[in-house]
Amino acid sequence: MPMIRCGALTLAVALLTACTSTAPAGERPTPAAMSQSPTASPSPQAGVFVRACDDSVFGELGPGWRKDSVVIGPISFLGLRGYRHGPDRFFQSRNGRYRALKVLAVVTGDREVTVSIADRNTDQVRMKYDPSAWGDRTLYPLEAGDTTTVFGPCLPHRPTQFNGAFLVTGRACATLEISTGDGEPLRRLVSFGAQSCRD
Repeated sequence: MPMIRCGALTLAVALLTACTSTAPAGERPTPAAMSQSPTASPSPQAGVFVRACDDSVFGELGPGWRKDSVVIGPISFLGLRGYRHGPDRFFQSRNGRYRALKVLAVVTGDREVTVSIADRNTDQVRMKYDPSAWGDRTLYPLEAGDTTTVFGPCLPHRPTQFNGAFLVTGRACATLEISTGDGEPLRRLVSFGAQSCRD
């Protein structure tokens, strides 16, 4: 899943691809703003990846991008809604490896957002937002993904985009937990090929 340069972000779920590896010219965050975001240092613990502002991407989201997203508080997952009715090939194992289901994470505001897979679902679902772990493959073992990702936004007046994917061992419902550091996390049950999920 290498980063590539392109002029606009394609909204098609199966072909969702991020654009560029930095903020657009004239809108790069100041050093002070970047210092408030997570750095690209090693993850604080196993299964946790920190995605910093300087690893964000950008592209034209289009006026209707939210309707194609799963929105949970300060973060939206563009393309995730489309996987509710995904074909069998999206969720089939190939020699113990699984397709990376591309989903663009879009963070609003200026606070770090922590996304975790609920403990009961980590044997089925993981996140893959670490660019250094993508390579040229499209199939990965579940253990190649993380259970928690911390996203560091750039500028508060515009959304910050992060390209990445989910790894899923089959059709499943999973709970995402969203935290900004204060109070109880927001929780949302999402569907990966399982159509309608209910608690």
